[in-house]
Amino acid sequence: MTVTPAKATITNQQSYTVTVLVAGSSGQPTPTGTVTLASGSYSAQQTLASGSASFTIAAGTLSSGANALTASYSGDANSGAASGTTSVTVAQAVIALAAPAPIIPGASGNSTGTITAGSAYSGTLDLTCSLTGSPSGAVSLPTCSLSPATVTVTSSGNATTVFTVNTTAASTTALNGPAGTNLWRFGGGGAALAALLLFGIPSRRRRWITMAALLMAFIVVGAIGCGGHGSSSSSGSSTPATTAGNYTFTITATDSVNAKITTSKSVTVTVQ
Repeated sequence: MTVTPAKATITNQQSYTVTVLVAGSSGQPTPTGTVTLASGSYSAQQTLASGSASFTIAAGTLSSGANALTASYSGDANSGAASGTTSVTVAQAVIALAAPAPIIPGASGNSTGTITAGSAYSGTLDLTCSLTGSPSGAVSLPTCSLSPATVTVTSSGNATTVFTVNTTAASTTALNGPAGTNLWRFGGGGAALAALLLFGIPSRRRRWITMAALLMAFIVVGAIGCGGHGSSSSSGSSTPATTAGNYTFTITATDSVNAKITTSKSVTVTVQ
C-alpha cells in the first residue's frame, strides 16, 4: 500500500490531493473494498477503483503546521487490511518551481519560480539557493542564483523569481616561458664589441699577437651566447567540465523580519 501526496507543502488557500494505491500479492486479483483517509478532524472514505483511490482535501481543512495523514484499507476476500501514512505541511507561504531543461557543460539553464502566500501572511521574503546534492566524485560543480533575491507578497498573493543554474565547460590555459639563461644578446654584443676594438685601435699601436688573443676571447664569448639561444618550455593548466548527472538545489524563502517564517523547495537539475 502506497500513499502519495501531490505536494509536500501548501498554504491554507490551496487544496490538496492524495493518491492511495493498494497492490495485491503476485497472482492474486486486484484488491477491492474501501480506503479511509484521516488527519485530525478530517476523515473521508472512497471505494477502490482498479486498486486505487484519489482524495482531494479542500483548502483550509488541515491545520497550520505539519499534518500526518493515515490511509486505512478495509481488506476483501483475497487481501488483508493494510495502512499507510504521508504528511503535508500547511505553511505561511510556498514555493512552486519546475526544473530547467537539461544543461550541457558550459551552458546555463533557468526557470521561473512562484512564491504564494496564504491568507494569514504578507511581508518580504529573502530568497537563497544552494547545491544540496550531486553525483559522487563530481567536479566543477554547478552554481545557482535567484533574481530577484528579495520579493514582497501580500495576503493570498504571489511573486516570481528566476532560478538560474550555471555550469563549466572544459578548458585549457597554456603558459610559455624561458627554460634557461639566454646569453645570445650578450654574446652577440661581445662579438660586435670585439670588432669595434679591433678596428678602433690605430695600427701603429697594436701588436698582432695581443689583438689576436683579444679577438679570440670575444669570439668564445659570442659562441657561448649563441649556444644558449632559442631554448624555451611550455606548461599549462586545465579546468574539467561539470560532471554529467543529477544535481539537487534547494531554494529557501525566509521572512526578512521573522526567521521562523520560512519555506523551501528542492528541485533536481540534469547536466548532460
